[in-house]
Amino acid sequence: MYAQKIRSRIHHLLNYRRQIPGIVAVSLATILSIPFKVSAVLQDSVWVVTFAPGEALTSKLQKAAHVRPSPAQIKWMERERNAFIHYGMNTFHGADWGTGHEAETDFAPTAQNPDQWAQVLKDAKFSMVVPTVKHHDGFCIWNTATTNHCIRNATVKTDVVDALHTGCVNHGVDLGIYLSPWDMNQRDFGVWNTAAYNTFFVNQLKELLGGTYGAKGTIGELWFDGACGDYPIWQPVPTYTPKVWYDTIEALQPDAVIRLYDGFYFSGTGTDSSEWVGIKQGTQKLKWRGKEIRWCGNEGGTGRADEWSVEPVWARFFGSDQQNNTLGQESFYTNAVGALWYQSEVNTSIAANGQWFWHTGGYALKTLTDLQTLYYNSVGNNANLLLNLLPDNRGLIATDQITLLRNWNNWIDSTFTKNWANGATATATAVNATPEATGHEANKIIDNIKNTYWTTGGTWNISTSTATVTFVLPASQTFDHVMIKEYVYDGQRVAGWSVDYLNGTTWTSLVSGKKVIGYKRICKFNQVTASQVRLNITRSWDNPEISDFALYRTRSGIVGISVPPAVQTASIPIQPKITVNAHRLTIDAMGLRISRIDIARLDGRSIPVSMIRGSKAVSRPLTPGVYLVQIQAGERTFHNKIAVSR
Repeated sequence: MYAQKIRSRIHHLLNYRRQIPGIVAVSLATILSIPFKVSAVLQDSVWVVTFAPGEALTSKLQKAAHVRPSPAQIKWMERERNAFIHYGMNTFHGADWGTGHEAETDFAPTAQNPDQWAQVLKDAKFSMVVPTVKHHDGFCIWNTATTNHCIRNATVKTDVVDALHTGCVNHGVDLGIYLSPWDMNQRDFGVWNTAAYNTFFVNQLKELLGGTYGAKGTIGELWFDGACGDYPIWQPVPTYTPKVWYDTIEALQPDAVIRLYDGFYFSGTGTDSSEWVGIKQGTQKLKWRGKEIRWCGNEGGTGRADEWSVEPVWARFFGSDQQNNTLGQESFYTNAVGALWYQSEVNTSIAANGQWFWHTGGYALKTLTDLQTLYYNSVGNNANLLLNLLPDNRGLIATDQITLLRNWNNWIDSTFTKNWANGATATATAVNATPEATGHEANKIIDNIKNTYWTTGGTWNISTSTATVTFVLPASQTFDHVMIKEYVYDGQRVAGWSVDYLNGTTWTSLVSGKKVIGYKRICKFNQVTASQVRLNITRSWDNPEISDFALYRTRSGIVGISVPPAVQTASIPIQPKITVNAHRLTIDAMGLRISRIDIARLDGRSIPVSMIRGSKAVSRPLTPGVYLVQIQAGERTFHNKIAVSR
């Protein structure tokens, strides 16, 4: 009974979107150690390679250079921009995390129109939409037979997934699915955390993927959130069976990519599995479906300085590996047992304060500058973008979001449509390599044909070979961006590059110190005018293959449509300020009248706090750990995650 009371208190405290970014980290090697049913697809495929025990680093890198994306990963990669939609019971409760105790009739939109969403997405040039069909509170926005906590018993009973699917078909947008494994309604009133829950969850997958909401092969992505407030961070949920989930997806929607559930299930008990031992000893091979996509490691819309698509597999247990800022670098290959194709997805919200669902108190939007930076950090940084929109309690995407998206697209189209390198001639030189392979001459880079590319010929030496492609423009041009693409359909190879321009008679650096190119890399710099530009390949794991090169210029005077004045002047509401110093937590009320504070560790232990009522600051010592803090001020509730370091 005591444990149940603590759980009840904690799950109300956990009205917070995700515990910490690292909670959804995927343990690469441990995922690979699971014996999947479709083994013929998994072994000796082009999207995974296993190294021999004791294999030299150079040999490993050369093999990694030939790891390629699968057809499903290629289709997803070429989408570039997809949309998240957070819409459900939380929309009507002003929360990002619900409780599972909400009344079904609280779901009561006044003008719900998923076709409008699809039209907005099409106009904003999103390729696919991933709606939250069930968030952590467990309310299902489709007409499911698995639970009564669903749209069937809501005030408005329209099957939202069905309506959105119809809208997507009408407007040419593909459909994905977000389905939360954690289900607080089932936890308190059903079968969650029992073996029966997996049957329940798989039945939900079958309903969503089995043909009602799109024929076989039409669902583009499955998104599994790793958040679970009932278990300590980095620990598995014992009753989850992700392998069964993935097998179900493979059977029903074989072309869908999977944003994998986190590493909890695959973390094991601290003892290497016999299969993993076999992989390290060279008697077994890594297994990989070729459907997996990788979380970028945060929800702020940023990527790494070098975001690799080919990832080395170097350990049985990872923990928070996907938050490692050097993930994918050559240093990890020293102890790696293999490599696989695992491209990054950057997910963030259009709301400026990290808000995922629409709240009655409103929201502050990101600025156009924010979205421009986001584009560079995702699409321009060898990753895909998943940008969240927030339909309101009418069931519509509001005008301010639509206007911001329109201005963003105006900027993208005006900046990245005209290639100022068109009409150039290209010549290649090389050191310790043949400058051009037959049929893959330098001019292939700028012929505007997708499946042609330049590459060097002969044997490429990782340590000593370099190459340069010089582009002579028809006339001097002014530009401030460079875009480069590798022919990643053959693998990701370039590990060092730079770009120079001819400034009079002197070659001057524009971009330097870069490693990754990948599917697409865009770099911005101060505007220059030149008639010659050169691309230097300073390191590559095998003969580099470059398929595209473009120079772009930011157009002045592209203002777009004004955001409504109410949004322009909107500001993030005043919030209590929380600071941590020397193991002491201090909460400054910032003028708000606080009525209650609750603190809980992520391992489930609640922390007693002397109650305060008023607007003064409160301070309390805490032991090292990660905590969730809930502050009640009038009718507003604030949720925060803080870490107390050792």
